Amino acid sequence: MALLEFRNVSFAYGALTVTNNVSLTVAPGEALGVIGPNGAGKSTLLDLVTGFKIPKSGTILFEGTDITRVSPQRRCDMGIARSHQIPRPFGGMTVFENVLVGATLGGQRAEGPATRVALDVLEQTGLMGRANDIAGGLRLLDRKRLELARALATQPKLLLLDEVAGGLSDMECQTFIALLKQIRDGGTTIIWIEHIVHALVAVISRLFVLDQGAELAEGVPSEVLESAEVRQVYLGVPA
Repeated sequence: MALLEFRNVSFAYGALTVTNNVSLTVAPGEALGVIGPNGAGKSTLLDLVTGFKIPKSGTILFEGTDITRVSPQRRCDMGIARSHQIPRPFGGMTVFENVLVGATLGGQRAEGPATRVALDVLEQTGLMGRANDIAGGLRLLDRKRLELARALATQPKLLLLDEVAGGLSDMECQTFIALLKQIRDGGTTIIWIEHIVHALVAVISRLFVLDQGAELAEGVPSEVLESAEVRQVYLGVPA
């Protein structure tokens, strides 16, 4: 059974179609990359998965259950979590308190089990040494780690990543890639939107390309990136 399935999903702002009849299947444990030019509908795709946008038509299934109109909170409870492009921690709280919020509210756990989950996630993401630091004072790499840690604290089956490598130096990017590989190898299914393609292909096993809200290409990353149509639309290279 697929973990996530889109069946002919469309979404529009009035007369402007942003997601156009998209069908997509993601297997348990898979790492799927999503690319496309600005305005292609990539972030809207994640909004549709999390429930912050409801399709105009089509069906979204999670573990075989129709979640097309299920609330974002319920989807979180079912095992869907998202890390956003711009980290927005609770700036006046400590790093530990931020992660504890994810473990408690997102994971619907009592304080004791939530504390153990939060500590495990801090260790996993390399933030244990900053557990008592105020989140608002973190540098970018650690803010991104914290954004990811809050999502992981819900112990998701499906982790959605929105341009998490943006703004990082080459060395910081390599650190983040290693962390995402560890998460992938631990069995968490990943859908990752990213413009930094070399980072993306280091983690994913399949690439999905959107253009003007519709599927342009899908398959093995190396083959998709060599497609003349993809290179023209996404990389700006004439076919």
